[in-house]
Amino acid sequence: MARAGCGLDDRSLTVQLDRYQRLGTRAASIAQCGLVLEVCFDADVDVDLLQETIAIERQCCSFFTIGYDTLDRRLSISVDGSDRLDALLALRSALRGPATP
Repeated sequence: MARAGCGLDDRSLTVQLDRYQRLGTRAASIAQCGLVLEVCFDADVDVDLLQETIAIERQCCSFFTIGYDTLDRRLSISVDGSDRLDALLALRSALRGPATP
């Protein structure tokens, strides 16, 4: 299940994607433009969870460029090539949560 270049094993990846799902419940907006994903969170975002998620992502997936603006509560994650787009799409999907009928 883990994508090439990701340092997480399957179980750890599942846990990380669950963190993104929980963060997604506090997302005011989720937008992707090309190779950049931007998420703006509402005032009730769990900052500790967000910081943990970012720290783990930085350790396991060096192909992501991650920025977080604390004032605007805006998370930006980008990849430098389309060969990593699937990983970015996986994060976007997790943030949006499970599909509902």
